[in-house]
Amino acid sequence: MEQHLSLTQPWAKAVVRSRVRYHKLTAWVFLLVASAACFVTAFVIFGLFMVMGVVLGALGISPPHPTVIAPVATFFQFIAYFFARDAELPLLTVERADDTGELVLARPERTARLGWYDQESGYSIWRTVASIALATPIAVAQAWRHFKRAAYMKQTDTDGLARLAAYLLSRMERANLPQMQRDLPGVDLPLLLPRLMNLPGFNVHLAEPQGVSLTEGGQETLLARVA
Repeated sequence: MEQHLSLTQPWAKAVVRSRVRYHKLTAWVFLLVASAACFVTAFVIFGLFMVMGVVLGALGISPPHPTVIAPVATFFQFIAYFFARDAELPLLTVERADDTGELVLARPERTARLGWYDQESGYSIWRTVASIALATPIAVAQAWRHFKRAAYMKQTDTDGLARLAAYLLSRMERANLPQMQRDLPGVDLPLLLPRLMNLPGFNVHLAEPQGVSLTEGGQETLLARVA
C-alpha cells in the first residue's frame, strides 16, 4: 500500500478540487436560473393583471405597479416552498453498532414532498406543476445546497483519502468495513465515508457485506499512473 501513496496523494487532491469546483459552478448556474425564473414570474403575473385590467377598472381597482408585483410574488413563492420542500438529507450516514462497535452504512430515506425537479417517487403532475410554479425558490435553495456541499467537500481529508485509495489499489477488490477499520487505523472513516458518495472513482457498497471498492475507471486511472 505504501508504494502507491506517491501516486494516490496528488490524485486525491485533484479529485477533491474537481468536486469543489463542480459544486461551486453548479451553484452559480442555479442562481442564474433563479434570476431568470424571478423575471419570468413577475412578467407573467403582471400580464395577468393587465388582462384583468378591464375587470379591475370596472370595479374601481387599479392594477398594482410592476415594482410591487415582483417582490410580492417572489415572497409568496418562498413561503409556499418553505412548506412544500424536502428536508436536506446527507447522502450517507455512518453509525457504530452498539454491540460490536463496527461501522454501519445507511442511506437516509427521502420524504414524499416536493424535492427539486425530480420524479424519483414516480411521475406526479403535482410535482411538475409545483416545480414550475416555485422555480425561483427551488433554484435558490439548490444554489445554497451546492455552496454548502462545496464547503463540505473542501474539508475532505485528502491524506486519508489517498491512503484509502492506495489500500484499495493494493487489494484490487472490495474491502469490507471491518477490514478497513483494522487496516487503516489512522483514517477517520466516519468522516471520510459519506464524502465518498460524492467522489468519482469509488463504489460504496451498502448491501452486506458493506464496504468500499474502486470503480473500474478509478482503477484504470491509478494504474495508468503506476505505468
